[in-house]
Amino acid sequence: MPDSLIAGMQHALQTNIEKIDVNDPDLHQTIHPGKAEALAQAAIPSVLIGALIYLAKQQEPSAYVPGMDTVFAQKSPEIVQAIAQYAHTSNEEAGAYISKAIAALNQIATDDHRGEGPAFMKALENQQSDILKYLPSDINLGATLGLNLIDDRTHKMEGPLSSIANYFFNEHIHNKKSDESLNNEDGSIEGAADKL
Repeated sequence: MPDSLIAGMQHALQTNIEKIDVNDPDLHQTIHPGKAEALAQAAIPSVLIGALIYLAKQQEPSAYVPGMDTVFAQKSPEIVQAIAQYAHTSNEEAGAYISKAIAALNQIATDDHRGEGPAFMKALENQQSDILKYLPSDINLGATLGLNLIDDRTHKMEGPLSSIANYFFNEHIHNKKSDESLNNEDGSIEGAADKL
C-alpha cells in the first residue's frame, strides 16, 4: 500500500482526488478538475480529518474508527448533506460512500499499522497538513465540528496554523474535565475538544 494515507485511500477505493487550487477564491476547485471524482474528493479528506479528531480525543486511541456518527461527532447528517451537495448526488449515496471510506481506512490501519492505535493516529497527525489541502471549503467541516482552524484558508497554502492532534491530545486538554471545557463557546482552541 502507498505510504500516504490520501494515496492509500485512493488505492483502496479505486478513485482519484486532487489538491484544492489555492488560486480559486472559494477554495472549491481542484488543481485538475476533470481528473477528480467529486464524491471521493469531499469524502476522503473529511473522513481522515474526522478520524484524527476522534482518535486524538481518546486516552488510549485504537486503530479502529467506528461509524460516521462517531467520526463526525454526531454531526453526520450535516456533513453527509454537504458532501452530497458538493458531489451533486443524493444524501443516501454520499452516506454509503462515507461508510465505504471508513471501512477502507480501518483496513489501512490494520494492514499498514498492524492495528496499533498510537501509530495510526501518529500517521494521521503527521499527514494532516497534506490531507487538509484536499478538503474543499464547501464542506465547512470546521464550522460544523466547531474547530475553525480546519476551514482557515491559510492551511491550503502554508499548512494548518497548529496541529489538530496536539490540540486534542496534549496533556493540558487530556487532564481537563469535560465540564471545564464546555465554558468556551467561541469555537477557539480552548474547550473545543470536549464539545466535539
